[in-house]
Amino acid sequence: MQSSHASILSLILFSVLCRASIPGLVDCSTPSSQGKYINASIIPCNEDPCVLEKGHNTSINIQFIPAEVVKGGKIVVHGIISGIPVPFPLPDNNLCHFLKSGCDAQPNILTEMDYSLYVKETYPSIHIGIKWQLVDDLGVDLICIKFPAKLQSAFHTVKSGNENPPLPRILNFEKYMEEYFRSWLEEFGFS
Repeated sequence: MQSSHASILSLILFSVLCRASIPGLVDCSTPSSQGKYINASIIPCNEDPCVLEKGHNTSINIQFIPAEVVKGGKIVVHGIISGIPVPFPLPDNNLCHFLKSGCDAQPNILTEMDYSLYVKETYPSIHIGIKWQLVDDLGVDLICIKFPAKLQSAFHTVKSGNENPPLPRILNFEKYMEEYFRSWLEEFGFS
């Protein structure tokens, strides 16, 4: 029995350690925040800063420990452009919908939030700061994080077999080629 507990504990520890943190993330919680930030990850995130590909879903997972029972709340997101926070409306900002425990997160117990967001193709291709806050039903911060990201068009390649991925919509061939080569040069460290 004791070895099975050790195996389960090892598995949990391994899964926590394998979850990659977001490069450049800063905990912007304040002393009055009603939670403690533990970890966050974005899927996919293979670069620093995380590249959010337009036309694809991106998922963010945040682990935190609330100091109070979470009975309700919302997710507040800002894009930070040239130091100016710009509100970013989410399709659904009800925190309860994205907490693994639902709206019954207990104090001093690890809680997880999973949010999946479609990155629209109409978003500009820019470097941006993202401020992600979880607030309770009274509007008090539970936690706050900031991290850099890069919004960019997805360049599709065939990975295996007979896959025929959708090609990017080409409005201007020169612009497309410029973006493609800039991305290729950055990928190989020639930026």
